[in-house]
Amino acid sequence: MLRRKIQLLEKLKLSVVAQHKLTLLALEATGHSQSERLGIPMLIPASHAIKADGVFELDFIIDGINSSKKRQLRWEAKNIYKLSELPKNIKAIKVNAAKNADIVIIDKNYNYD
Repeated sequence: MLRRKIQLLEKLKLSVVAQHKLTLLALEATGHSQSERLGIPMLIPASHAIKADGVFELDFIIDGINSSKKRQLRWEAKNIYKLSELPKNIKAIKVNAAKNADIVIIDKNYNYD
C-alpha cells in the first residue's frame, strides 16, 4: 500500500452533536487529486498532531494500491471524535493536503455539556 496526501482540500466541515452528556465532533473533508490511483481516503494525525497553541492537526491521505492506472479522483473522509477524549486546550482542527490546508475553529462559547 502507498500512503500519500491528497492533492487539494476543497471543503472542511465541523459539526457538533450533543446528546445525553456525550458530545461528538464530526469532521468531514472533501478534496481531489489530478493523477491518482485507487485507495482509501483517511484523516490521520500529523506527526505533530496537537500543537502547544491548541491546534489539532490532521493529514488528508490516501492509503492506496500501486497501479499504473491514474485518473482524477474526488475523495471524502469523515472522522468522529468524543470531545471528552480530546485535549482540554484544543481550539481548532487543521487538515493538510499536499498543496493547501484549511482550519476550523472550535467555538468555546458553545455549551458542549
